[in-house]
Amino acid sequence: MKTHNKHTPKESAILAGSCGAMILSSTAPAAEPKQNVADGEIATALESALLFETSVPSYRIDTSVIDGVATLSRTVKGILAKERALMAAKATRGVRSVVDKIEVNPPKRSDAELAKDVNNALLLDPAADSYEVDVTAKDGVVTLKGTVDSWQERKLAAHVAKGVRGVSEVVDEMMHNYDLDRSDSELQAEIERAMEIDVILRPLFITTEVEDREVKLTGTVGSSAEKDRAINKAFVMGVREVDATGLEVDSWASTDIKKEGLPVIKSDEEIKEAVKDAFLYDPRVFSFNPNVSVNSGMVTLTGTVDNLKAKEAAERDARNTVGVWRVKNHLKVRTPETIPDSTVKANLDSALAWNAITESYEIDSEVENGIVTLTGTVDSFLEKAEAEDVADRTNGALVVKNKLKVDLPDLTYYSYTFDPLWSTAPYHAYNNEGEMTYPAVSDAEIVEDVEDELFWSPFVDSDDISVTAKQGDVTLTGEVDDWSEFTSATENAYEGGAATVVNKLEIK
Repeated sequence: MKTHNKHTPKESAILAGSCGAMILSSTAPAAEPKQNVADGEIATALESALLFETSVPSYRIDTSVIDGVATLSRTVKGILAKERALMAAKATRGVRSVVDKIEVNPPKRSDAELAKDVNNALLLDPAADSYEVDVTAKDGVVTLKGTVDSWQERKLAAHVAKGVRGVSEVVDEMMHNYDLDRSDSELQAEIERAMEIDVILRPLFITTEVEDREVKLTGTVGSSAEKDRAINKAFVMGVREVDATGLEVDSWASTDIKKEGLPVIKSDEEIKEAVKDAFLYDPRVFSFNPNVSVNSGMVTLTGTVDNLKAKEAAERDARNTVGVWRVKNHLKVRTPETIPDSTVKANLDSALAWNAITESYEIDSEVENGIVTLTGTVDSFLEKAEAEDVADRTNGALVVKNKLKVDLPDLTYYSYTFDPLWSTAPYHAYNNEGEMTYPAVSDAEIVEDVEDELFWSPFVDSDDISVTAKQGDVTLTGEVDDWSEFTSATENAYEGGAATVVNKLEIK
């Protein structure tokens, strides 16, 4: 097992709120003294993270780490690849901030084509189709203008535009408008609630101040990715601006402090209300108001949504809520009117054609009674996953069967995982014959690599997890605090080279 300069603080505190005459704030305990992690170790961990991001050509990205500040440079072909590279850096333990010097050089397309495809992408997205957004394009730069209901809807519209082939930059000039006049105290309570119920931000030491609908965040978080998440959670309806310059990143805040002294949602009724509150912040889910029942921490979702992506987003939101250890998703997809299979296929094929990641000529789609089947051979696990995501977001798709094969130049082993903040399961690696591949390294090497991945993840406490391997199959035992840590540990094991993972971790 590799040895690292670990530090286990024993500090604990309960977040408390205080109200002043002009500024409303919740005060967090003082941060512990910073611990230094060697820049060389951070850089090595970052290179490993980029290697497993198949959306990112890691051989084309230069990285450097100085005093915990990671700099990424050179060129990629799409905005989403750039953002995933930045996220990989932000989610690496020890990275305090990230300097973005990556340039986007996409395929050249006419301004008219770009504007048309971005408009179509927004219209065909089941959540963004009702947004009143004006789209213009010039030399690959897409500008979005208009008014939406929330900051989250702005982010979603921009994300949809970034996924269009040929877009080099998205300029967001949209406005989010909320008719009700909300007091600072109301905003304060909602921000604190959003952070409290979030399974990743729950342990963080954050001070929140609200004045004239402007939010100031200070304190300490465990990673740059968590800092971004805190900012996102602070943009509740009515907030005009969020200032997080005083929110420092220090790796000691990643895991250990979640063990002691922090508020925890325990009763089924509390969990139920927390899950329903989480839905309010997701523009793909909130309008459907799914039914939530809870039995001993197990959440069951029932009701109807009008698209498959909303069903999956609701499950993800529930899993990322404090106190939840399992989710049964019984939501049914019911479109307002019957959409012919031919229309579903035509819209799906169009979306695959303009998507910045998928190569539509590699993917065949069939639609029968709302069931979408994807076949063909693609170049990466990211493309396989993106194709499935595009299908999920197609109106009229009730079920998606992803039978795409991945053709990799190296057929020894390869694993791919999504952004761990969203707790999405990883894909296995298969060879050209469709057989699962196994790593050509010893079990001892796999154990060492998995333990290394667990240590560098800001989302798990590696001290509580034991790793064993047999013929490439990894078994995890020990205890974790929540579903997010459970899922992240599985992802880390695949990143460490496991052929399969048996996760026997107990969720406390």
